[in-house]
Parts: sequence; C-alpha cells; structure tokens
Amino acid sequence: MRVQRIFRQFKHTAYRKIRQATIGDCLLKVLFVLSCSLITVVLIIQKYHSLSNFKKTLYYRYISDEPFFDGSPRNVEGLRVDWHDYALIAAETERHGPGEHGKPLKLRDPGDIKLNDKLYKENGYSAVVSDLIALNRSIPDIRHPQ
Repeated sequence: MRVQRIFRQFKHTAYRKIRQATIGDCLLKVLFVLSCSLITVVLIIQKYHSLSNFKKTLYYRYISDEPFFDGSPRNVEGLRVDWHDYALIAAETERHGPGEHGKPLKLRDPGDIKLNDKLYKENGYSAVVSDLIALNRSIPDIRHPQ
C-alpha cells in the first residue's frame, strides 16, 4: 500500500512538471511568434516608407518646365544615317588566312596534331590552332544585304 502511494505521488509530481514545462514552452513559443511578427511589421512599414520617399525624390528630380533634353528637337525630318564603313567591309572580305570568316582550321602536319593533342589534355583547348589563328580575325557577315 505504501509503495502504491509513493508511485501515485511520483506520478502526480511528474505530471505537474510536464504540464508546467509545456505551459512554459507554449508561452515561450507565443512570445517568439509575437516578436517575429512585430519585427516583420516594422520592417514592412519601414520599407514602404523609404520607397515612398525614394519615389518622391525621383519625381521632384525630373519634374520641370523645360524639355527633357536640351530643348532642341532632333531629327525632325526623320533622316536615316548610314554608319557603315564600306571600305573596311571590302577590306575584311579580302582577308585570307587560317580561321578567317569563321572557317574551321584543320591541322595537317602529324607533329602539330600530336602537339595539339598533348596541349589539349593539359589546357583543355587547342593551343596550336589558337596560335595559328589571328587575334583580329574577321568573322562572317550575318547581316541581311539591305
């Protein structure tokens, strides 16, 4: 009988401790959620306040009675200007060499092929072909003729 009473008291005290712990945990969680929501609301209000000030700054910076540019209208007649350098285009079409106009370069010398394979394994690109192609090579003109 006495053993049952000890177990019963132990059971009740353990239940009270668990219950107090859960109430404390719940209270702590509620306080945490409330503080997070308060911080979120404050940050949102601050964001919109600073954004409205930014928009006002932009509005007052660009509003004026003057025209947007310097006041004189440009290209009223709608003239089209041809900016092509036809002499350079003709000179580019006359260029010949390895890799010009986007043409592929094939190595024919077995020594170059062997060296290219070795350098490709070391560096990850065709170093021999890269050395043969000019730095300022021309590329094909893909524009329409008009």
